[in-house]
Amino acid sequence: MSPKVSSSHSLNTAEFSVRAGSSSNRRGGQVIQVSDMLWHSGANAQLDNDIALLLLASPLQYNSKVTSIPLQSQNETMIGDKAIISGWGSLSEDGASPETLQMATVPLVSLEACQRSYSSILPVTLTMICAGVVDGGRDSCQGDSGGPLVVNSVLVGIVAGGLGCGRAGYPGVYTRVRMKLMLFETIQNVAKRE
Repeated sequence: MSPKVSSSHSLNTAEFSVRAGSSSNRRGGQVIQVSDMLWHSGANAQLDNDIALLLLASPLQYNSKVTSIPLQSQNETMIGDKAIISGWGSLSEDGASPETLQMATVPLVSLEACQRSYSSILPVTLTMICAGVVDGGRDSCQGDSGGPLVVNSVLVGIVAGGLGCGRAGYPGVYTRVRMKLMLFETIQNVAKRE
C-alpha cells in the first residue's frame, strides 16, 4: 500500500481513483484505485484536522512527471511567503471547472489575521494555515479540496475551505501539514491495520 495525503471532508466514497502525472483530469498519467481511506481521529465539521490518508491499491511509478513531495516537519512561521496552490476546482465562485490543472501563487497569512477574518463564520485553529490575496481574486475554490498548498517545494497545507472563492478579506483556509504533529497518529493507525 502506498499512502497519499488529502483533506478528509472531500472524501465521501471509497470507490474512486487517483490520477498522477497528467495535467488533465480526464486522460493521461497513471490511474490507481484507492483501496482504503483513513481520516484523522480529530477531524470535525469546522474543518479542524481535515486530513486523511488515501491508501492506493498499488504504488505509483515515479518518473519525471510523478514524484513525492516533502511534508512540513516543523511549525516554522512563514507569513508572507509565497505559496503555490493547484487543482481542477471551479475557476470562480459557482463557476465551471477546467479540464486542465490550474495553479496560482498566494501569500501566507498570519493565523491572527485569518481568525479576525473568520471570527463570526469559522473557528480558525492551530491546525489550520491561511493563504490569500488581501484584495481577493486568487484562491482555491469548490473542487480543489484536498489539493496542495506548497511553499519552497514543501507541502505545508491541504485545501480545506473558506468563504467563497477569492473574496477580498477572506483568505483560503488550509489544513496545516505538520508531519510529526498531525500525520503521526494516522500513520500509526495504518501500520496497525496492515
